[in-house]
Order: sequence, then structure tokens, then C-alpha cells
Amino acid sequence: MAGHSKFKNIQHRKSAQDAKRAKLFTKILKDLYHAAKSGADPSLNQKLRTVIAHAKSVNVPKSRIDSAILKATSSGNGENYEEVRYEGFIYGVACIVEVLTDNRNRAAGNVRSIFNKYGASLGEVGCVSCMFSYVGAIYYDTDVCNEDELLEVIADTSVIDFCISEDYYVCFAEPQKFCEVVEQLENKLGKCVNANLTWRAKELVNVLDQDKLSKIEKFLEALEDTEDVQAVSTNLV
Repeated sequence: MAGHSKFKNIQHRKSAQDAKRAKLFTKILKDLYHAAKSGADPSLNQKLRTVIAHAKSVNVPKSRIDSAILKATSSGNGENYEEVRYEGFIYGVACIVEVLTDNRNRAAGNVRSIFNKYGASLGEVGCVSCMFSYVGAIYYDTDVCNEDELLEVIADTSVIDFCISEDYYVCFAEPQKFCEVVEQLENKLGKCVNANLTWRAKELVNVLDQDKLSKIEKFLEALEDTEDVQAVSTNLV
């Protein structure tokens, strides 16, 4: 029975990981489609080049990348998505919600509903983004090298900063140099674990109240599960 229970637990974890991976792929393919609407040549389309770098970093198959780009450039008018950003607070934690939607009213209603449900405050665009920097983030497992070796590597790149987060080294780059830095690092360290553009908090907030922390986590999970939401960034520790 114990062995059977362990097998079921492994199956459950794998199913959860597969679902999370599928959700990530769906968001990235949507980003690819939207970016390719402005041109299918990555050398002439910085945004598309950036999304392709993100897709490759998390192993989105090349066939699916090519398919998303082809769909965007061969479907006539097709679906048109709009980028929208929402900002606010929950229990003193700043939150940025990035949305890509073909229905702005639906997206606004869904985001507002989640903010209201969890007692969060939705503010004007810019009310919290001043507390963040928009950067490229490239992740490596810490077993790829030691910290001194990493410092030697990034000295010859356009990396502007780095930190250690849990089991990862995170190297940061200016958005316009993101793809260049990904290539520089992969030439020296091999393939990264993940690479994307994100909002990096200038200062982090620690929530000690476990009840509030639990509500914040549920709030963030609800946002991330919302159809039109592409990414959620906070300054939570």
C-alpha cells in the first residue's frame, strides 16, 4: 500500500507539473503570435526576438514556435491582442499584472473581480511600477558553477547585476540587450533554465502574518490562472 501511495503521489506531482508547463507554453505561444503580428523576421522585430529567446529557454518546441509565427502572419486580420497593465496593492505588497487580451472589458472585469475578492486595491497605471525596474532575467542552476566563476563569466558580458534566488543564479540585463546577454551567457555556461523580461522589485516586503500571506498567495494564484493574464510581479519576499 505504501508503494502504491508513493506512486500515486508521484503521478499527482507529474500531472501538476505537466499542467503548469502547458499553461506556460500557452502564454508564450500567445506572446509569439502577438509579437509576430508586427513582423515575422526576428532580426527586424526586437519584441519577437525577445519572446523567441524566452520560448527556447523553457524548451517550447521549434515546430510550435514556427507555427505561432506562421499563424500570425498568414491569418489575415486574425485575432488582435492588446497589452494592458494593472497595478495595485494587497496587504502592503505591490503588484503588477500584465495582460494580453482580445477583449479589454472582459480582462478588466476579471482582474477587478479578483482584486475585490481578496481585498486588494487596484490603482492607476504607474502607482507601483516606480517601485520596480523592467529588466531581462536569465536563470541558471547554482550547480553550473560557483559564485566566483560566475563573476568571471559575467565580467565579459552585458549583465548589469545578479543575485542568488533559492537554487538559481539570476543574471539581469537591460531589456534592449536581453537577447544579446542570453547568447553571451549560453556561450559560456550552456543553456539557461529560463529567460524572460520581468519587473524586478527595488525593495522587497516581508509579510509575517501567515493568514495575510496565505490570502496573498491565493490572490496571486487566482490572477495567474486568469485567461488574459500573462504575468504577475510583486515585491513580496
